[in-house]
Amino acid sequence: MNKHTVITIIAIIVIVAPIAYSGFSILGVQQLEYSELIDSDNICIPQAIKQFLIEWLNEKMSDGYLIDAIQKYVDVKLIEIPFEVNEHNINDIDIPDWVKNIAYWWIQGGVSDKEFAEVINYLVNQNIITASVETSNEI
Repeated sequence: MNKHTVITIIAIIVIVAPIAYSGFSILGVQQLEYSELIDSDNICIPQAIKQFLIEWLNEKMSDGYLIDAIQKYVDVKLIEIPFEVNEHNINDIDIPDWVKNIAYWWIQGGVSDKEFAEVINYLVNQNIITASVETSNEI
């Protein structure tokens, strides 16, 4: 997947953003091209991440705790989070709400592990998913 494909996926997600969440089910979803993708990639994200994403989609887990789980359970070769998640910044990590569409599609099998990892890496590399870093002038 190249940068153009990732941007296209993001553009589709922004257009589809008005989808309403009801618990874990999505209402009003049209058939999307993702529904026919087959996960034939060698990249595998642990199944435990799906449970974390479900908790996050249902707003039972904060953005920071989700990124912390990804950092702990997903091989850095798949998804690299270039900042340390700790007690000082865990509540400052922000993931845009429209990223929930990607997570939902991945859980449902509409997006492969490889594509999901590439999108998350792209969003981190573009500072769309980031942790606020406060600097202190204390001596």
